Amino acid sequence: MFETHPDVQEVFTPFRGLPMEEVQQSKELRAHALRVMGFVEKAVRRLDQPVKLVPLVQECGRNHC
Repeated sequence: MFETHPDVQEVFTPFRGLPMEEVQQSKELRAHALRVMGFVEKAVRRLDQPVKLVPLVQECGRNHC
């Protein structure tokens, strides 16, 4: 994402101003990516359960506001 949209890197405080090579090797980026994919997996499993999906998405939104 940072390679195709470099301006987005500035939104992620831990990666601001870092060279791409350092970002690519970052354990913090890997951990975040795993959390994102975990969220996506959980959301997809709940697509047919709006009562569970909506609060999940709302919580994510609050955390990123």
